[in-house]
Amino acid sequence: MVLRRRQTPQPPPPEPPELERIDAAKARLSRFAPASTEALIGDLRMAVADALADRERLRALIGELNPERIGAELKQALRERRDPSAEDDRRVASLRSRYESVSHLQNKLDEVEGNIATALVDLDTTVAEAAAAALASQESGNVDRHLQQLKADTAALAAAHRELEHL
Repeated sequence: MVLRRRQTPQPPPPEPPELERIDAAKARLSRFAPASTEALIGDLRMAVADALADRERLRALIGELNPERIGAELKQALRERRDPSAEDDRRVASLRSRYESVSHLQNKLDEVEGNIATALVDLDTTVAEAAAAALASQESGNVDRHLQQLKADTAALAAAHRELEHL
């Protein structure tokens, strides 16, 4: 008879801090903003979740490509050329092309991270504006403007995701 230990289920991994931040903002906004904002925040959350997945895929891909080695190989090949002003030979051209491709991926990673950061700042601003408007019993003009900015942020994140989903 073989005794087996009962495996206790592993707890799910914690939510990324960016998504926790959105959930907290959604809870705060529910006290100040119209109910229609809930769908917008849900769309933003999905767009940020997709962007976080894109970010991780890009990081993994860039890590696999080893940009430091690629840069070092290009520099070495450039140093080895007899005439620095001569056109690139086939090897140097290939190394340069590879280097530029990895640089493009790194730029896309920076863009995705910037889009996420901007969306979170705009969300925090919207929460603050909604709270200030509720406290002062003001019109929601500033809140509406910030909600429009959140829509634009969501659209930017979705556009970047569409561009990267082929990775």
